[in-house]
Amino acid sequence: MDIALILQYIIVGVIVYSGLFVGKILSLISPEEVRPGKKYLILLQKVVFLALLLTFAFMINVFMVKVVVIFVLGYFLFIMKRNTLYKGNNYYLIYTAIAIFLGFTNWSNIIYPAFLAFILGIPTMILNNGKKMNVYVKLLIIFFLFYIISFMSYNNNFLL
Repeated sequence: MDIALILQYIIVGVIVYSGLFVGKILSLISPEEVRPGKKYLILLQKVVFLALLLTFAFMINVFMVKVVVIFVLGYFLFIMKRNTLYKGNNYYLIYTAIAIFLGFTNWSNIIYPAFLAFILGIPTMILNNGKKMNVYVKLLIIFFLFYIISFMSYNNNFLL
């Protein structure tokens, strides 16, 4: 396996994850704008997430269709119970799905879903403004764990 390809995937993962920090910074800069714009942030989050799911549906390989269908159906059953993407700990589930799907995306097509995942992180963290720093650390560990494992399994080389 080429070390340059692994480093490129890690850099893309860092860029995707940095959308959360941009959202946190924006919520700290202008907290008075969150309340009037809350319904638009929720709408933006749902539209970007739907676009991200559609992008992944067209960019992953056929052998992963079963995994995608099971994960997406489970996710939507979970969301229908909660009715929103931002309440509770749904961002853990969202970023686990993003990590898995990004790991299974070819390098030539990864820029589109990575951009959408970056944009998704902004309203996610603006709406979750009151979270402590340990949430970001846990989310970083979960994201990169699933991201690297799915990348290695997609390239038929396991770290273990």
